[in-house]
Amino acid sequence: MRILARHAKISNSLLITDSMPLGSLPRRQILASRYSLNGISTQPEDIVITFGALDALNLSLQALTKLGDCILLQQTIFYGAWQVVERLGLNVITIPEHPKHGFDVSAFESALTN
Repeated sequence: MRILARHAKISNSLLITDSMPLGSLPRRQILASRYSLNGISTQPEDIVITFGALDALNLSLQALTKLGDCILLQQTIFYGAWQVVERLGLNVITIPEHPKHGFDVSAFESALTN
């Protein structure tokens, strides 16, 4: 646990890599053929299988954002997501939530216009 904690604090750690594997080729081939059956033309090389939602979030943010970009997040979000955002140097605008209705739509619209 100490070794993992030490590497988590190192920004260029081998545990945080930009060259993550794409996932099992046979599995990606099956997924691509299933997409094709539903009219979505894709190749196995277009599909990335991650090890979980946090890996998917990390890869998505790396692909879609750059240092200093602003992103919107709900106020109560998994702490691992905050760590990804901090590591990538993104600015966060939080959107308040309602316990029954989810995030506040008017606050979301206001954040988008600002």
